[in-house]
Amino acid sequence: MGSVDFRPLVMILPIVSSVRRASLSLLLLHSFTLTRAADLPPGYEETRIASGLNPVTMTFAPDGRLFLCEKQGLLRIISDDRMMKEPALDLTSRVDSWNERGLLSVCFDPEFSSNGWIYIYYTHNRDPRDDSRQSSNNRVSRFTLKGDRVDPASEKVIIDFDHLSKIGWHNGGGLAFGADGKLYTSTGENSNGANAQDGRNLLGKLMRFNKDGSIPTDNPYYRTFKGDNRSIVALGLRNPFSIAVRKSDGLLYTNMVGANFEQIERYETASPPERINYGWPGIDGPPKKDGPLPDHYRAPEYAYDHGQGKGLAICSGDFYQPSRPGEHAFPEDFSGKYFFGDYGGWIGVIDPANPAAREDFASGINRALDVKFAPDGTLYYIERAGIPGGSDEANSASSDGSVWRVRWTGGGVGRRIDRDPGPAVKLLPGLKLPTEAGEAFPDRLSATGIFTDRALTPLEGLVPYGLNSTIWADHATIRRWVALPKGAKIGFSPTGEFTWPGGSVFIQHFEMPGMPTTRRLETRVLVLDGTGSFGYGASYRWRSDGTDADLVPGDGQEAELSVTDPSGSTRKQKWLFPSNGLCFLCHTPAAGFVIGPKTRQLNGDFTYPDGQTSNQLTVWNRLGMFKESIAADPLATYPKTCGLEEKSASLEDRARSYLDGNCAHCHRPGGTGGAWDARFETPLSEQGILNADPRNALGIPGAKLLAPGHVDKSLLHVRMASTEATGQMPPLTRHVPDAAALEVLKDWILQSSPADSGSTIEPGD
Repeated sequence: MGSVDFRPLVMILPIVSSVRRASLSLLLLHSFTLTRAADLPPGYEETRIASGLNPVTMTFAPDGRLFLCEKQGLLRIISDDRMMKEPALDLTSRVDSWNERGLLSVCFDPEFSSNGWIYIYYTHNRDPRDDSRQSSNNRVSRFTLKGDRVDPASEKVIIDFDHLSKIGWHNGGGLAFGADGKLYTSTGENSNGANAQDGRNLLGKLMRFNKDGSIPTDNPYYRTFKGDNRSIVALGLRNPFSIAVRKSDGLLYTNMVGANFEQIERYETASPPERINYGWPGIDGPPKKDGPLPDHYRAPEYAYDHGQGKGLAICSGDFYQPSRPGEHAFPEDFSGKYFFGDYGGWIGVIDPANPAAREDFASGINRALDVKFAPDGTLYYIERAGIPGGSDEANSASSDGSVWRVRWTGGGVGRRIDRDPGPAVKLLPGLKLPTEAGEAFPDRLSATGIFTDRALTPLEGLVPYGLNSTIWADHATIRRWVALPKGAKIGFSPTGEFTWPGGSVFIQHFEMPGMPTTRRLETRVLVLDGTGSFGYGASYRWRSDGTDADLVPGDGQEAELSVTDPSGSTRKQKWLFPSNGLCFLCHTPAAGFVIGPKTRQLNGDFTYPDGQTSNQLTVWNRLGMFKESIAADPLATYPKTCGLEEKSASLEDRARSYLDGNCAHCHRPGGTGGAWDARFETPLSEQGILNADPRNALGIPGAKLLAPGHVDKSLLHVRMASTEATGQMPPLTRHVPDAAALEVLKDWILQSSPADSGSTIEPGD
């Protein structure tokens, strides 16, 4: 738990004035053990996305994955509202999780996209054989994350805090980067109030470090304290469970569990660091009018008396500042406001511009813990549940904690639903694949039943298909098949996405052309679950002799290829065999989960294995794959993308088709990409591309997403040409730029009035 002291629970019993004392203990027991719907304001809906947990805190990575700390030492990943089966990091052998100790928090380096560094706050158990509970200290370490796995051996200890006594309460656990690029962390005083005012230890403090663990020389106590204690910027903290930073201005809030008051403490990370004293143990809550104040005292930004029926223990919170708000983002009125959870079972909101006025958002939560906003503006919170009370056993573990997502629907009443993947699916007969999420895929591709021989003859019922504008795959060619369960049909739509039946299976097979022969690389498999709107997948890596392919492990694999082209020249290039969790970074609910086959990509000719060439929509209709038959006449009026090589099409259509195929699964309303729409069906004037300001200009003066007439200022071209992890697009699986696409995009940018388009591109200045 990290910081919540529940020993004085009996002090809270009088808050229920309408119930006789004789029944209070029973009431308390029931209020913490029953699973019940949270009370939400009208217009909000919540969904449980993970359960059976021992959770503490969570943090969103810049790429949208949610990293969850389980107290016993497991760091887990939730991607697209699905928890990965294997933890990203297992520190159970190193962690002391007794009482409020454990794996307490995680944060990401400001340059995470390029260095993969994450920072973890945990209670280090120096001697597990010591029964006195006095062989532990809290620690902050840096690790390296690669894909969905953290290398335990990559640990670099940033700071080891003072050794803990046998008391298990008040550990702190706050961890975040400020606007100044420094790492801030908060510690509890280990239930010894004197520690909080003693500059000779690191307990009960807020500290500031460089990312490598060194101490900034402008820290206010740098020349006053000695050694690691020079990292201190604020004294007087009791139990600072967590910290949060508002990105817009660097405002840092510390959530501190007090003795009688719950407090939010303020610190500015965008200003020169200053000495602060928050007053504990001499001051608890707002200062008394005539009481003495310590030097550099700062009163709480917001405080409430938990003995007056207003709460139990403040835990964690987050500022509402979505980086790419989607259709279910909270209303803009909440922009910059702070949401926080109280262990008594509710979530409150304050406005830093007027922090004294609290607004209650949700209640009826079974021990509310962390609160975090996703990049799309939806809210996630932890419901710890577990055993009621504040005993060692109650604080040490929970087995029924859960994570919930709250989204704005714009009307109706607040309601709670459990995500149901639907029943186990039925597959095309002959396919030997998992019928529900969580089941293991076969170890070998030959065991799946997808192909009947080494020549890749597909199982009867698999339909080959192609896309008018295919994805770039580092020079590799792609073959595709789809299989529907027996009797299942697709819901056709001339625009947007199809509606797919549960149990639909999609196969992508990648090969690298070269001399003297083409090399098989991998075969990817995607299965839709019973809802038809989500699913699970795997990748198989082909053996060098091409006889079979082996299941790629959960953390993915990499290889360096040596490719000889027809001219005889040889190049080296990397190839990524993705983990199954990586599927969900592209296959998102906002994109309909199935991101390839749809009308605009299938409305074109395809040459089938028997040599015949036909319009794919016509063939699928003839095969009875659609719920309702579609006529041939309207095909010419339906949207249709085109390939880069189709010289008869306009530059605009060729470029925008490429963006649709390679970018639209993220760059769309509700997607995980920047605030522009890559879908081909969206008119150019409404895509937010032309002369649009980018979210990150990469240091280029006058940069736009697309600056007509200026290739070097058009970030679409710059990022597509980049191979830097911090700049390239698409950001995943690509190691080689697509030269043909860059040439088409360059010609379009330089062309002031793209032929046959009617668009509004104007030359740059």
